[in-house]
Amino acid sequence: MKNILLIISLLVIYSCSSVGERKDKKASKSSSDQSTVKMDKPMEITRKLDTLSFEYFLELSDNIIEEIPGYHINKFIGNKWDDENDPYRKIYSEDTDHYKLYENYLLTFSVSMYGVAGETILASYSSEGEMIDYLSVEQSSDMDLSSTSYSSRHFQIFADSLVQILDQTTRAKNYNYHMPDTIDLFDLDSTEITETLDYTFYVIKKSGEFQKVYPLQKILDKQKLERLSKLNLRLKRNEFFAKLGYRFKSPDLLEHFGKLSWYSPKYDDVTDKLTPFDIYNINMIKQMENK
Repeated sequence: MKNILLIISLLVIYSCSSVGERKDKKASKSSSDQSTVKMDKPMEITRKLDTLSFEYFLELSDNIIEEIPGYHINKFIGNKWDDENDPYRKIYSEDTDHYKLYENYLLTFSVSMYGVAGETILASYSSEGEMIDYLSVEQSSDMDLSSTSYSSRHFQIFADSLVQILDQTTRAKNYNYHMPDTIDLFDLDSTEITETLDYTFYVIKKSGEFQKVYPLQKILDKQKLERLSKLNLRLKRNEFFAKLGYRFKSPDLLEHFGKLSWYSPKYDDVTDKLTPFDIYNINMIKQMENK
């Protein structure tokens, strides 16, 4: 009898021990699972690393009048426009969004010069952040009656790759250049007269370089176009394709241009022959047709 009780006792002890081991193993497995889940979570990229990148520098160009940090000036812009000895001369991001053209990036940044003047730089960059080329596309100054005549520069980009720069000289209405420097500027007629207008054009090449061009074409006058009927707008738009020898599929266009001596249909596709001027004018006319 004693032997039977001893055997039962041993079985109970063994059973309790097995249950305890299973609980320990389960707890250990659960702990291991939780540790694995934590390890699988993606690591978050710190903002400090992000702010040193070219990608972050591009983001700066989308913010309005935000001063560019010195690190980015040194790495991506250079000190050509930055004067550390002049407290007023700072480089800011411009309110023009950057965009990608071909495989390169285009963006603008503004330079505050001596506290009274500003300049906008249009620059092209490789995808690695190396500046390829740049243009001074805008200049302005505070009009504080310090001069009776001043000059300014403004720019526009057409069809993504055609840059138009306008240099303009303006003076007060009754300023004749013979008045003494001591003239009381407040006695002048403040009405401004535009004296000179000088247009310069650049085409942005696939390499990212800016090439000066002397165009035989021009941007069409929007006000004149608005006077045309919808039919004449359609003919005006397709004239760009006709001059390149496009073979029209529409009978009415084929009939219209077929009557013109200079029309010589040769190609089924002339898209690659369109200039930036063509593309901008075509899109402008198309918008008017859709109104």
